[in-house]
Amino acid sequence: MRKMINLVVIVAVVCLLSTLTVFGKDKSEFINLPQDVVINGTLVKKGAYKLKFDEKTGELLLMRGSKVVAKTNARLEKREEKADRTEFSTFSNGSQNELRGITFRGENEKIVLSQGGAASQPATAQ
Repeated sequence: MRKMINLVVIVAVVCLLSTLTVFGKDKSEFINLPQDVVINGTLVKKGAYKLKFDEKTGELLLMRGSKVVAKTNARLEKREEKADRTEFSTFSNGSQNELRGITFRGENEKIVLSQGGAASQPATAQ
């Protein structure tokens, strides 16, 4: 009888854990942009913002307070190793820098914004 109860508990825990992996990861971080950048056509001034990323929907929001400043689609990409510091990947487009990706310190995944274009150059936050 005791073995049967243990088996039922183990099966319940495995089922619970497997359903949690079905739901996408939500990431919410405070960031400090070191320079003005363009996100999906919107000019965002340097400064402090809250970044919200929903992996399931692929939606990335940049917020100041409760106001959405910029919104775009994004995806996660694996990195070879964990980042030593927070990095912002940008692409110079004339006189403006377009934000292409963000990697948080200690993470082994990069948030890549869904925009077309060529190579990027990393900028780092202090």
